[in-house]
Amino acid sequence: MTAARILDLLVLVVLTAVLVWVLPRTWAMWRLYAGIRGRRLQDGSSFAPQAPPAVAALARRLGSIGFRRIGERTLVLPDGTRRFEWDLVDASSTTYVAIVPFRSGGRFVCYSAFADGAFVETSYPIGTPVQRPDLVARVVATSPEDAVLAHRRLLSNASSAHGPALGNRSMEDLLARDATYRERHGGATIRRRMYLTVGFSALAVLATAIGLLRLLVLDG
Repeated sequence: MTAARILDLLVLVVLTAVLVWVLPRTWAMWRLYAGIRGRRLQDGSSFAPQAPPAVAALARRLGSIGFRRIGERTLVLPDGTRRFEWDLVDASSTTYVAIVPFRSGGRFVCYSAFADGAFVETSYPIGTPVQRPDLVARVVATSPEDAVLAHRRLLSNASSAHGPALGNRSMEDLLARDATYRERHGGATIRRRMYLTVGFSALAVLATAIGLLRLLVLDG
């Protein structure tokens, strides 16, 4: 076996390993994205588990600046996994926060909704910026308090175009916001990541096919 053929074989093995790793993740992301508008969060307040320590710590920190618990929402993902989020609302009820576990800590998103279906949201510490007339999303990585302040500025600016923000005084309000958000904006903040993942998978498939062709034909 020539050195060139050994090299082509090694490259093909590496590309195959990449495919084995990336294709299941691409399929999972596609299933999540494709069905996002039809899925709905449910009230899980009566059977939610105890908040993980990182989530509880974020909730306490937000509580110190005026947020209170409103309940927990839950969703079963396409793979059958049930996920929970822990929801808080501020004193004016115009901003609600969804906290979820994230890696070794937690993350949250502040949401405010308007009667015309527009939303503004601010994520901490990661997220995807979006700038549309009916959806503005920002990311603040410095601190939870900075994220809330940034969201309040975002809300103030948006109110001039969309009117006063809707109140969120009960879990029924939060479930209604979820339905509106998914119908109008479902997938907006993960679309870019989904396209990148699908694109990378397509390139990996193409590279593997070329490697196999080279091994079978050109090196044959």
